[in-house]
Amino acid sequence: MRRIIAAGILSLVAVPAIAQKPPKKEQNRISREELVDASAKYSTLYEAIRRLRPQFLIPKMSRGATGDVGLAPGGTTTRDPNDPTGYSPQSTGRVLPVVYVDGRPVGDIMVLKTYQTTGIEEVRLLTQNEALTAFGAGPEGGVIAVKIHLDRQPS
Repeated sequence: MRRIIAAGILSLVAVPAIAQKPPKKEQNRISREELVDASAKYSTLYEAIRRLRPQFLIPKMSRGATGDVGLAPGGTTTRDPNDPTGYSPQSTGRVLPVVYVDGRPVGDIMVLKTYQTTGIEEVRLLTQNEALTAFGAGPEGGVIAVKIHLDRQPS
């Protein structure tokens, strides 16, 4: 009888642990764990972002832009079939995010091709408003904020 009761209690405790769902991926964040897993497949941070969160690399409409009219300051774009994202830093009222590494601006999204996936703590996509709060005026297309792992930061 005690064995039956013990088995029943054990099954009640074990079932919720087995039935738990894996944690949901955040839409605007790539974790260190995801980057470690991706490092076997993708050598550059650009390629990892392109595969894990392609929405990070899609241009946003600039304020006041209407369709393809006019140039938007700071990283404007047109469709480019030769670029893997489909866009090039040229003109139309769509703007790409600016890349910041450890709180400092380092360039446009193409600079991500110079970073390896190893040694990165996290990558976040900040909207224009979040970027304004964090970094001040400027990045109309938002910010891709890269945080280098503490072990890899230069002294």
